Amino acid sequence: DLHLCDRRQRQMCIRDRIGPLYNLIWESIVPYLTDIVTLYVAPSGLFSTISFAAFKNPDGSYIAGKYTIHNLLSTRDIAILKERKEKTSGKKDVVLFGGADFGLSASMLEASDNVDTAEESRSSLVRGTVDDLLNRRGQGFDFLPGSLAEVQAIEKITSAAKWKTSLFTDTKATETRLKSYSGNSSKVLHISTHGFYFSPPDKDSLLDVRRVQGNSFSKAVEPMMRSGLLLSGANNIWTGRTPADISNDGVLTAYEIANLDFSNTELVVLSACDTGLGDIDYSEGIYGLQRAFRLAGVRSMIISLWKVPDEETTALMTAFYIAWTSGLPMKQAFEKAQMDLRKRYPEEPYKWGGFVLIE
Repeated sequence: DLHLCDRRQRQMCIRDRIGPLYNLIWESIVPYLTDIVTLYVAPSGLFSTISFAAFKNPDGSYIAGKYTIHNLLSTRDIAILKERKEKTSGKKDVVLFGGADFGLSASMLEASDNVDTAEESRSSLVRGTVDDLLNRRGQGFDFLPGSLAEVQAIEKITSAAKWKTSLFTDTKATETRLKSYSGNSSKVLHISTHGFYFSPPDKDSLLDVRRVQGNSFSKAVEPMMRSGLLLSGANNIWTGRTPADISNDGVLTAYEIANLDFSNTELVVLSACDTGLGDIDYSEGIYGLQRAFRLAGVRSMIISLWKVPDEETTALMTAFYIAWTSGLPMKQAFEKAQMDLRKRYPEEPYKWGGFVLIE
């Protein structure tokens, strides 16, 4: 269970456990893959938390270099995927959220949603990781410089490709603004921020011991309330303060997302930590963000299976959009971006292997 590893040990955890997982899972499958180059993977239970692309062959190469791996939520999606035809030549519209000001006050939050010319405020919070925040208990989430750089770079890439691009950062990266796209969503929705998932409150786990004081999300019985994304102003409710508008508290839970309509969206990119995690139901899959966006109507999504590094995530995402806007199909563009990072960090799969494209 990699999300239980201490932050300083995480890289070693991922590196040391991927090898044994290959022997346990993949080695027995290899004899049946003669002349096979395309794989469809619809994992169940704990297998949903495994990055198959990060598996290494005995010769030291990654299996992602040998096979085209399609990650699915269900085997029934194989038929849907084969019938789906992507228009690579058509222009798309993309909405970008990133560089959010998590410390935004309630009054500024209301102004930023109602007045387009509202004065923008840069958060003075120091950059940190989710693990750091759990250790500091209730001090809120830190501003992510890489997140801001990422969405600004993607805006330039997509605008140059003549895609219709909308960018929301700082005080404008709000929950209300994102929800406003329900029923009229863009083809591409990119959210670069902090993500969270808390295990059930009655579990005896490391995360339970370090629960954020005053945080109601970590204690929720409903699993879709213990998984979500952070947007502008999230620190108000996250640290125990009551926001002026509970429906726009800056914490967008999986439960809320599941009740939105993003049926026009071809792809949602969740450029954040732990967005692929959730409560595991061995008959129904994972109760978390991936289920929420699928229920909202999204066809494909890029999610993370562990806590991802800020700098390398920015590099992966920009490489993906460069390849995609250059004319490659979405799947091939993602594979190329991951391959670029894989070549740059051949012995560090934790820097690129955490993201998977679910089709």
